[in-house]
Amino acid sequence: MTDIVRTVCGREFMVGDLCLEHLAHPAARVSLRTQRLRQDRDELWASFTPLEARRLAELLIAHADAADDAAAAPRDRRLAR
Repeated sequence: MTDIVRTVCGREFMVGDLCLEHLAHPAARVSLRTQRLRQDRDELWASFTPLEARRLAELLIAHADAADDAAAAPRDRRLAR
């Protein structure tokens, strides 16, 4: 599942899950993506209102909790999804 935080400046941050199950040591991770906008130049950066920062933090923590749960699940249960 991917959740999106949109800033008042128009930037979108996608918080998602990344399950690496086909490795010798399966791992669950949290992903954070954004894309360059037309006004971006040499570097990519973002600023957040306090409300946006709290929402992003909440989503990161929720996805981290889900990654912890996925990592703790027996391998056969992860593959059954």
